[in-house]
Amino acid sequence: MHTLKLEDRPVPVQTSEAWGNHRHSTALSDGDRQLSYAELDRGADRFAGYLVQQGVVSGGTVAICMERSFDWIVAALGVMRAGAAYVLWIPPGRILVCALP
Repeated sequence: MHTLKLEDRPVPVQTSEAWGNHRHSTALSDGDRQLSYAELDRGADRFAGYLVQQGVVSGGTVAICMERSFDWIVAALGVMRAGAAYVLWIPPGRILVCALP
């Protein structure tokens, strides 16, 4: 029996497979806004395709500079699906606020 380890497969592959049976369930919720797993999946795939069209290659990096939001999550997953890594970019003069437990 093979035990699946996190490093055996990329996160985007794992998420797509895990969401298969829950496509219409709520993936993200914030106030009145909700996003299903299917919507998150489609958005990430669409963004990954756009990145590849723009020349992003597997093993590359993409800077994400935006407030944390549903769009931020879609972008981060899309970058990973394009085979790249994302880097959180904070413009000079911006304050990064981190909440620690």
